[in-house]
Amino acid sequence: MLQDNEPEPFKDPSRTPPPKSFRMCVEQAYLSAKQAIEDGHKLIEIEFPPLPQSAMDNEAIGADTILKAQIQHSTDFAKLFKNKKTAIVFADIVERNRFIDDETSSNPQSWRGNIRFTALKGGFKGSLIERVWINKDFVSEVQEDDDMFIIIGASAQELPDVRELCKAAGDRPVILFNLKLQVLRGDFGLPFFPSKSLHNDWLCEALPAYFMLPKSYTKTIAGPPFLINYSGALFRTYPGKWQMLLEVPDEDGGGRYQRVRMLDKRPALSDVREELAKELQLDGLDGEEGQEIFGLNLKQLRNGVVVKTWWEKDLDDAKSDKWRS
Repeated sequence: MLQDNEPEPFKDPSRTPPPKSFRMCVEQAYLSAKQAIEDGHKLIEIEFPPLPQSAMDNEAIGADTILKAQIQHSTDFAKLFKNKKTAIVFADIVERNRFIDDETSSNPQSWRGNIRFTALKGGFKGSLIERVWINKDFVSEVQEDDDMFIIIGASAQELPDVRELCKAAGDRPVILFNLKLQVLRGDFGLPFFPSKSLHNDWLCEALPAYFMLPKSYTKTIAGPPFLINYSGALFRTYPGKWQMLLEVPDEDGGGRYQRVRMLDKRPALSDVREELAKELQLDGLDGEEGQEIFGLNLKQLRNGVVVKTWWEKDLDDAKSDKWRS
């Protein structure tokens, strides 16, 4: 559990060391969000893996396990805002009632310390049978005494409901907590998903106050071992710059992150991949220009899979650049 003491402020937000525990993630996220709120930002993105990377890569890990971790992290995060009454908002009432089983079952508007648990739209999205079985079908999405809202577990289809909550919240901050927006944006524009305008007109205004995204990469080269694996992360604590981090061996035989670059704007994920490869001097392993492997030009093979997403390319279509700030 987190201590009641206020986390120590960042000495230099641009050089914040990456977290070594989930406690550090939550405390760094709190300091970043607190400063963003003080600076007047209302829509704030917090992003870090809710479970160890080995678990996140394991397909056997179910959505319930991930959501339980999100509930714990978001609760610890909210507790640090001691002077703010915070509503933690589930995607729907069924999830809320399935995971939150306490005195609020009979009084869904009650508080647990400075926290209450609610759901998007406040109402019920399940079947009539489920509604009768649950026997509790409404919590207030927004109350007058709410100071802040934390959204957890929302999918791309539910982001329009989050937008409506933001309108109802007015000037009160809304935290998009570990929603993996970099994945959800990829569904915009597909059949049965929100249009790309949801990003261009609204989601682009979400400030990434805290961002820790570890990634693993593989590069194809001309000779043995033909495939080279490497890892890194994109890291940011507001109001600091964006850090590109490369994972390197440490003295204990494990791994640690080494800062490669610092940027004023959030880079495309493909740019992170290429920059880390340059740091490792992997381009020199491609061989001569025009060299082939399995009949494919190595340069073309590598460059063909390094592409920017539509929202990283079509920057002029978004009404705000805050999502990169």
